Amino acid sequence: MGKAERLQAYQQQLQLVKNFVTRDNKKAQKVEKKLELTLGGYRKRAATLRAEIVERQQARTPMPTRTCACTFRTCTCMRTCTCMRTCTCACTRRVHVHARMPCTHPRAHVLAPRLQACREKRLELSCFEMLQQQEALARPQRLAQMGTLVSEQSVREAELQASYAELLRKRDGLLEQLHP
Repeated sequence: MGKAERLQAYQQQLQLVKNFVTRDNKKAQKVEKKLELTLGGYRKRAATLRAEIVERQQARTPMPTRTCACTFRTCTCMRTCTCMRTCTCACTRRVHVHARMPCTHPRAHVLAPRLQACREKRLELSCFEMLQQQEALARPQRLAQMGTLVSEQSVREAELQASYAELLRKRDGLLEQLHP
C-alpha cells in the first residue's frame, strides 16, 4: 500500500470513529434528558422536604449555649459543623473548649458535602503521592530488568541471524550441487 492509500484508509477510519462518537453522544444526551425528567421531581421534592425538616428542627431546638466557668456569661459560639469550638473569657483570657454539638448553622447542608469532598480529595492526593514514591523506588529495578531483557534479546537475535546466514550458505551450496 502506498502512502496515499494508507492516508485514505486512516481518514476513513477517523470518519467512522467520529460517526460512532456522534451517534453515542446523541444516545447519551437522550438518556440524560430522560433521567433528568425522571429525577428532577425527586430532587425538587427532596429539597422541599430537607428545607421543611431544617425549619421544623430550628423551630423546636433553640440555639445551644453554654455558661462560661469564669465569668458565668452565656457563650453562644457552639455552632460547629466539623470541629470543636473555643471561647476566650474576656476577664481571665482562659480558653474553654466546647464539646461538639449538632450543627445548626444555616449553611451546614451546603458546606458539609464540600468539606467531605475536600477530605476525599486529600485522601486521593495522599494515595497518589504514596504511589509516586513507590514508583520512584521501583523504577530503577524495572529499568535494570528491561536492560537485561534487551541485552538477552540482542544476543538471541544475533545467534539467530548467524544461524540464518549459515542456513542460507548451505542452501546456496546445495543449489550449486543440483545445478552445476
